[in-house]
Amino acid sequence: MPRLEPGLRRALTAGNATALAVLLLLLAGLGVPRGGASAPAAALPAGDGGPTRRVLLIVVDGLRVDTAADPALMRQTAALAAARGLGTARVENLIPSTIAGITTLATGRPSPPLDFLSDFSAGPSADGGIFAAVARAGGRSFVAGPALWPQRYGRWIAASHAQAAVFGAPDGPLVDAALAALRTAGPDAYRLVVVHLSETDEAAHAHGIDSPGYRAAAGRADDAVGRLARAAGPETAVLITSDHGTTRAGGHAGPEPEVLATPLIALGPGLPSARGLTVRQRDVPALIAAAIGLPPFALVDDARAATRPPSIARYAGPAAVAAAVLAGLWFLTALAGDATGRPQGTALNVALWLA
Repeated sequence: MPRLEPGLRRALTAGNATALAVLLLLLAGLGVPRGGASAPAAALPAGDGGPTRRVLLIVVDGLRVDTAADPALMRQTAALAAARGLGTARVENLIPSTIAGITTLATGRPSPPLDFLSDFSAGPSADGGIFAAVARAGGRSFVAGPALWPQRYGRWIAASHAQAAVFGAPDGPLVDAALAALRTAGPDAYRLVVVHLSETDEAAHAHGIDSPGYRAAAGRADDAVGRLARAAGPETAVLITSDHGTTRAGGHAGPEPEVLATPLIALGPGLPSARGLTVRQRDVPALIAAAIGLPPFALVDDARAATRPPSIARYAGPAAVAAAVLAGLWFLTALAGDATGRPQGTALNVALWLA
């Protein structure tokens, strides 16, 4: 390695140190949710009529706003949107994913960016969100969908039907389980039923949204929405939305408008019309709480979550970044301080920057 003049070595070291410090600050800002011009929770419109006894939340994974409104793809869903109005719930998560959408829809809080690493398996949450609110009011919740829901919120969910596999499992058994839950009556009746359909997202990932496979999956999801909405009956409030949108190619980890906009259709008593309504995705639990007559959602969150010391896991990402920065600075200092150069230090520093 050629010998560098001391002044040049110091300048290179200072420049790399400054760049790494800026990188650390940028990564530290990943915990800040996306902003937006949507209405705050306090400005949500009031529901039509009085509160109801039950809410059905249908989450169609990866569903785009234009797909939900397209009668050629989703005839029944588009008809519901046309009759009652189609709104938008804006995703604020920095990395839109299924686990991020589940977290926001359940707790009313944007998900930490590193949550996307838990997209296939998640640990229990300290915040029960809307499920804790229902349980505190003496109600019961049922969830049919990916195992992420009971993994994270099983402590507050009375019963669930988890998807048989992470990929490729049909949604039919989930729909059947949810229909059975909707038929439950008496003291065992559920106040909140959640159904999370995944075939649309899997088809989008595999083939893109212009493919026959995606159109078929959208048709099956549309049939499920129609069956569930009919079974819910006029006494049940029904919310139809998604965890995130998707690009035409089938991706959803970036800031594309079609990824950050999810459809919102509100049916039945206790819910406002969604026609022209734009809310944040985090406002959906507040709509659910209002529909079944619970106190404002911010007041019924699990109080223990606010006082429990943060889990050490939430510091794993920043700690890894800080360790990487310190390692990079150490290698740079060693390189700059050795007149003969250190090839191994250079290689490791290049690897750090690539990472």
